[in-house]
Amino acid sequence: MAHAHLGRKSEKGLSKEARRRETTRRLLDAARRMFSEKGYENVSVTEIARAAGVSHGMIHAYFHSKAGLLYEIIAEGNEDQIRASEAAVEFPGSFLERLDALVAVWAQSDLADPKLLGVMQSYFWVWPADVELENRRQLDRNFGPLRLILKDGIA
Repeated sequence: MAHAHLGRKSEKGLSKEARRRETTRRLLDAARRMFSEKGYENVSVTEIARAAGVSHGMIHAYFHSKAGLLYEIIAEGNEDQIRASEAAVEFPGSFLERLDALVAVWAQSDLADPKLLGVMQSYFWVWPADVELENRRQLDRNFGPLRLILKDGIA
């Protein structure tokens, strides 16, 4: 009897997690689409939530704020920047040419949308500890290629 009860509890937990992942996906998809169509400043959390089919409180529960939702979208996009940074290590040329290629990757990414960069910079002051940890992990991965280029340059 106890085992059957534990099994149901476990399935319920998985089901809840699956619902959470689906809600997260819908919120991210709606926000990505609406930010692209209208711009970050012109979209409210209520509009995003409505488009995702949930209450606006879910944005706060899952992402801390509208800026947190934007952070998650940007964090997903950072994978492209990390791959481009890693490719810069393999860039043929001198130390300075390789360093220039890496800095160009970072500058193009950061300057693609200065307003969004500003939102992320201001969100940085209030984001939760778990967001800070994930941000540091991404920064560490992104700075890895710089460390390799500098190590080669020193050698």
